[in-house]
Amino acid sequence: MEKALQLFNNLFLSLADQHVPLRKFTVRSQKASWIEEELRERMHERDELKQAAIGSKETEKWQMFCVMRNKVTNLNRLKKKAHF
Repeated sequence: MEKALQLFNNLFLSLADQHVPLRKFTVRSQKASWIEEELRERMHERDELKQAAIGSKETEKWQMFCVMRNKVTNLNRLKKKAHF
């Protein structure tokens, strides 16, 4: 019985090794080094505006969110460019 199980496991694993693709992934650092406190605060404000806009569905709140989102995106690009 034990020999049959070992034979099955060996056969199954060899077939799996041949036919199942390996997963490839990129290991990244946990923290983006260009994100400083100022940018982090703006991101937090942006996220709060988004939640408020989703909750109320008012056009004015969505516009405020869009303006803040664009500011955060531009600031993020500038910080990243200056860092590298």
